[in-house]
Amino acid sequence: MKRPQSFATPLSHIAIAAALTLTAALGWGLLLLKMRSAAEFEEHLRAQVSSLHQTQLELLSERAQMQAEIAVLRKDRETLTKTRDQMQAELARVRSERDEMVKSLNAARVEQTGADRSATSGAVVAAQKALSDLGYGPLQGDGILGPSTRQAIEDFQHDQGLTVTSELDPPTLRRLIAPDQQTARRE
Repeated sequence: MKRPQSFATPLSHIAIAAALTLTAALGWGLLLLKMRSAAEFEEHLRAQVSSLHQTQLELLSERAQMQAEIAVLRKDRETLTKTRDQMQAELARVRSERDEMVKSLNAARVEQTGADRSATSGAVVAAQKALSDLGYGPLQGDGILGPSTRQAIEDFQHDQGLTVTSELDPPTLRRLIAPDQQTARRE
């Protein structure tokens, strides 16, 4: 027995209709999935933009604080520089006063005693000879620390960068008498 053709056609129509329905459902499902994914992606991007904006505001705030701190540090540096300069000027003034006091005390002692015999006579004679040889005046090798010897010692100490005391102290004696020391002749 043969089947009528009209029966086969409706079955194929049903299969086609089912396939079309299934394809349409799948298409709508994919569309909804894409729309949902796009919405989630958009929400994720909005959250990142908001986070970046917040970070930018925090960094700008920190920058402003740092600039304020830098300004304070610059003022502190200026103040410290001025204070240092004032202290150096004061130190120079005090050193000058000290040197003048040492000179006047030495002069007063020489005036009271006529001469100073604090250093040994032999050392004074050797220093007087060395000072004369270096051009610090014609000094008598008498072993007495008189005014001309003191002036020569003071000039020598100044020229050699020694502490100016006008005394025949150990550093001055070493510089004058030690044979291996190079001392500049006075011009």
